[in-house]
Amino acid sequence: MYHGVRTGQLRINGRHITAKHFEKQLQYFKRKFSVVPLDQLCEMKFAGVVPEKHAIALTFDDGFVNNLTVALPLLEKYGLPATFFICTAAISDPNYAHPTDRVDLVRVSAAPGVIKLNGEEFFRKAHHVVGANNEHAYSYLNRLPYSQWLKANNDLASQLNDKNVTEYAEVYALLNDQQVSAFVRSNLVKAASHSHHHIRFTSLSHAEADFQLKESKAILETYDKAVNAIAFPYGDYDGATIAAARKHGYRYLIAGGHVDPPFDNDVFPRIGVLDGAGFSYTMLMISNAFKRFGF
Repeated sequence: MYHGVRTGQLRINGRHITAKHFEKQLQYFKRKFSVVPLDQLCEMKFAGVVPEKHAIALTFDDGFVNNLTVALPLLEKYGLPATFFICTAAISDPNYAHPTDRVDLVRVSAAPGVIKLNGEEFFRKAHHVVGANNEHAYSYLNRLPYSQWLKANNDLASQLNDKNVTEYAEVYALLNDQQVSAFVRSNLVKAASHSHHHIRFTSLSHAEADFQLKESKAILETYDKAVNAIAFPYGDYDGATIAAARKHGYRYLIAGGHVDPPFDNDVFPRIGVLDGAGFSYTMLMISNAFKRFGF
């Protein structure tokens, strides 16, 4: 599981690896594994098929522009397919960005020093953005009900330093309508849902979760007619989430990491690849995953 691939030196978190490291990993995957589309891998798992050669599927979460501008050319260079789990809010609203990325912009920037979210003050402290009782802004956002979460994201957008927004665009900007249209033209790309907004499903009411599932699928199916996979934001789900996803026609349900019983028959696990993890360590994690997850 990837998020983004960057060409520059600027970073706001560990979710965007360098193009150099990504290409090295693709070269290794090409030599050592059978790299298949995610839906094919899931169907093999459903059928109990054990391939002669270890099979892997490459996935990206969130829908960053650098998936199109940096990752896709490298995937095309090596002829490797990937599934891209896209949050569709940025397609509907070009000003949308994930609030956690906006917090990271505050965290790495000189200004603003203090921000207000829903009237509560947060400030930089070492490498964190904290509020009352040293609560991290991430934790605060993750416990908000949907309407307050939306307001907090708008609050963040209105307070960011314009220079920083432009300077760090490669590691937070999301795909818009025209970019998604260009993206899905590649026969190596499969579009899939990462919900509409990047918010924890277990924080939502049934109606709000239904909206996230239905809206995302409807938007993506204007580009790709068979959107049948979803990766739950933050790997956050429960039985009600799974039932709702099935109701809306999602066949392949994907987590951010390990999946425990009783959900391991419904949800597929993944291994995350992060910036700062060395090549050998990353390959060791993948090797161990075959022992833990199969294939």
